Amino acid sequence: MGAVVAIKATGRGNVTDTHEKWRSQISAGFSSPLYREGRLYIVDNSANLHCLDFSNGRHLWDFNIGTVGKGSPVWADGKIFVSEVNGRFHILGLNATGATSLDEERLTTPQGRYAEIYGSPAVAHGRIFLTTESGLYALGNPAFSQLQEVGETFTPEPGKGEIAMIHSVPAEVKM
Repeated sequence: MGAVVAIKATGRGNVTDTHEKWRSQISAGFSSPLYREGRLYIVDNSANLHCLDFSNGRHLWDFNIGTVGKGSPVWADGKIFVSEVNGRFHILGLNATGATSLDEERLTTPQGRYAEIYGSPAVAHGRIFLTTESGLYALGNPAFSQLQEVGETFTPEPGKGEIAMIHSVPAEVKM
């Protein structure tokens, strides 16, 4: 069900036996790792965020974020943002010994059950964007964003170029 393997990016042909630097048997079959300052952060299938030393693969700590992990962790503003399938979204701070929960949100559908989250957060314009089965969430200070309401004109900053086109299409459409 997956593993985390560091492979030297040199050589040709089959380098399986000769270029493996280290291996960790973390069951991470869905998420992509996050690299930051010599540390590798990865969510396993059981929704544990693991921190590994990138140089040798040594396990430093883990932090449980729920029950099912599929989304990848994202780094922004000195924090880790990570989701869990069963509607949990976490903002984590890091310290010398591990992670600390700064905030946890439980996202629900209009029917009241948890909103399934399979993707990873995206960071843009001072906000964190998160998609669930029931909608798109934008977290952050609305006054800080450059985003405009639909139908308004957006003028780029001087020297940033012209916008050719903005086309917004829902990810899922019911016809």
